[in-house]
Amino acid sequence: MVNAIDKEWGDLDILVNNAGGQFPMPAELISENGWATVINNNLNGTFNVSRAMANKFFIPKKSGNIVNITAVVSRGFPGMAHTGAARAGVQNLTMTLGVEWAKYNIRVNSVAPGIIQTSGLETYPDMVREHLKTVSQVIPMKRLGTKEIGYSLSGGFVASTMCTVYLPGQYILNYGNEEQKREYLPKICSGELVGSLAITEPGAGSDVSNVKTLAKKDGSEYVVNGSKMFITNGVFGDFILAVCKTNPEAGAGGISLILIDAPTDGLSRQPLNKLGWHASDTADISFDNVRTPISKLVGEEGMGFYYLMKSLQIERLVLAIGGYAGCEAAMRETLKYMSEREAFGKTINKFQVLRHRIAQLASEIECVKQFVYYCTKLTVDGIYAVKECSMAKLLATELSDKAMSELLQCFG
Repeated sequence: MVNAIDKEWGDLDILVNNAGGQFPMPAELISENGWATVINNNLNGTFNVSRAMANKFFIPKKSGNIVNITAVVSRGFPGMAHTGAARAGVQNLTMTLGVEWAKYNIRVNSVAPGIIQTSGLETYPDMVREHLKTVSQVIPMKRLGTKEIGYSLSGGFVASTMCTVYLPGQYILNYGNEEQKREYLPKICSGELVGSLAITEPGAGSDVSNVKTLAKKDGSEYVVNGSKMFITNGVFGDFILAVCKTNPEAGAGGISLILIDAPTDGLSRQPLNKLGWHASDTADISFDNVRTPISKLVGEEGMGFYYLMKSLQIERLVLAIGGYAGCEAAMRETLKYMSEREAFGKTINKFQVLRHRIAQLASEIECVKQFVYYCTKLTVDGIYAVKECSMAKLLATELSDKAMSELLQCFG
C-alpha cells in the first residue's frame, strides 16, 4: 500500500483508518480465533497502517493528519465484546499517537459515528436488537441514524453539504492538476473547505454557453468581471469555481473553469432572502476586477463548457437521490404521526381514504427509487447516462413536491 501511494501520488496528506469488521456474538461464544481476527482487523490494522504512513510520509516532512474511525460500541454493547475492546483500543491509540507525534506536527483524531439503521441490523441477534431499542431512547431524535443524508429532514443542509463535493469538488478531481488536487481535495473531504460552482447569471442559467462573466489574462493572472446569481454556498464558501468566458468570440469553445479563493479584493457576495432552505446560503455574486492566478484554471482553457456537459449528470443524479430520499423521510414521519393521532375513536391510519392516498404515494416513490438506482448503476459502470439522469431528476424532484404537499394534509 505504501509503495502504491508513493508511486501514484508521491506524497500523503491525510490518512483515514476506516477498515474493520465484526460479527455480533455473546462473549461466552466468541472463539479465540474470532477474538483475534476482530482485534487484528480493527486495532492492529489501524496501528500498522498509521505507523507505516507516518514513517514514510508524515514524519520526514513533519506534517500529517490521521483520522481513526471508531464506534460507540467501545462504551459497552452486548454481543460486541471483541469489537468494543478493539474500538476502545483505537481510541486510546489515537490519544497516545497524538501525544507522541505532536512533535512531528502530526494531528491524530478519532471519530465515533452513531449507530446507523441498515438492513444488516435485522440479522443481528435478539440481544443486540433489544439493546438498540434502549439506545434509541437516549438519542435526542429518539431513533437510530439513517444512511441517506436526505433523511436529515433539512433540504438546505443537504444542498449545502453535497454542493462542495459534487459541484466544484468533482471538477477538481476529474480535470484539476496535481497541485489543485493537493490544495483543495483533502480539505474538501475533511470539511475544512466549503465551495460553490458559479454558473447562473441574470441572463444565463441552463444556457451555459451564454454566460457573460469575462476573465481576461493580465500577466500571470486572470482579471474577472461579471456577476452570478442563485449560487449555493456563495456567501460563506471558501472558494468559487467560476464559469467564465476567456474567449468571447469562440462561443461554447471560449468557456473556462477558474478557481477564485474567497474572500478577495473585488469580490462581493450578497445573501438572498429566501422563502425556505435557510440552512443553505444562496448568494448573488459580483466580480469587479477580481484577480486570480492563471494556475487556478481547472483543466484546459476553452474546455469548460464540455466539462460541464459531461459532468452535470452527476449533479442531476444527486438531486434525484435527494428527491426520493426526502419523499421516504416525509412518508416515515407521516406514518408515525398517523399511528398516534386519533379522531372519531381510532387512529387516523385506519381511515380508508388516507390509506389509499398513502398507498398511491408509496407506489410512486418506490418506482422512482428503483429508476434512480438504475441510473446510479449506469453511472457507476462508467456509462454517460445524461438522458436517464435527467429523467430521474425530473421525476424525483416533481414527486418530492407532490409528496410533501399531499402528506402535509395528513397532519390536519
